[in-house]
Amino acid sequence: MWQEEFLHKDGCQRLADWLKPMPDETFPNSKIIKCVLGCIDRLPISQDLLAESDLERKLEIYKEGHPGVGYQTCQVLAKSILNKWYRNKYGIQTTYDAEGRFDEGWRSLQRQLAK
Repeated sequence: MWQEEFLHKDGCQRLADWLKPMPDETFPNSKIIKCVLGCIDRLPISQDLLAESDLERKLEIYKEGHPGVGYQTCQVLAKSILNKWYRNKYGIQTTYDAEGRFDEGWRSLQRQLAK
């Protein structure tokens, strides 16, 4: 109940704010980021709530490894969270088509990300 209330009161944007660079362009401590990412991973964030914030874009920063050395665990967590969201958003399953390739949802995601 409390999680849903938090998320519906601009919680996704508040979490995104914890992930953004500091005013001096450095990133928050990796332990703080790891904790925030762990919370994000456990929250029931819907696509509607996600669309209202820039949380997905902030996770992309960590997924790409831009913060630098010492953020490898954060990078793995960010990739895991984004993969889970993409699977939900694009209806991706871990199945293969008759030709042994990923299903249409996976190919759709690849086309979307290539744009």
